Amino acid sequence: MLGLQDTPVTFTGGRVSGNTAAGTAPKGGGIYLGSSVGGTPALNLNGTTLSGNQTVGEQGQGAGIFDNSSSHSLNISNATIAQNLTSGDFSTGTAIYRTGSATSPLNISATTIDGNRATGAASQVAGVYNLGAGATFTNTAITNNRAPDFPAPGGLYTDSPIADGGGNSVTGNAPTNCTFSPVVPGFCSP
Repeated sequence: MLGLQDTPVTFTGGRVSGNTAAGTAPKGGGIYLGSSVGGTPALNLNGTTLSGNQTVGEQGQGAGIFDNSSSHSLNISNATIAQNLTSGDFSTGTAIYRTGSATSPLNISATTIDGNRATGAASQVAGVYNLGAGATFTNTAITNNRAPDFPAPGGLYTDSPIADGGGNSVTGNAPTNCTFSPVVPGFCSP
């Protein structure tokens, strides 16, 4: 697991895989990005693969990426976030779990988020879970992510609008793609 705090970091290429966060309410199996105290550092991932990471334990969040900062941006481009797992009851946001603010945007472009799973009773949103952060998605596919808790979505959950840069798709997720997300982007299939 990679833990970051208060420092802007850029990854180009590379792989973050096979990592585990375990215990009660485990967070960030692959990357854990904590709250920033000052400035506006960013995490930039370009051409990076996050796969095979997991959280093990109740209330797991962000087996791929966990980010709870309200003062920096998370920028992901040309990346693959696939086959990550949150295993434990009440887990959520397997690929990406993001809490933020309007000044800490989530920007995802030319990225595939595929085949992530949340298991355990009342677990939900195996794809992207976005709370409070403004977001822009461009040429991004969120597909084949699975969570057991109906009616919550398996693909994308957001309480903030997502700007559509074009070329996005949210398909093939279970139990739904975006249905019952507080905000359902226009590019999300029912």
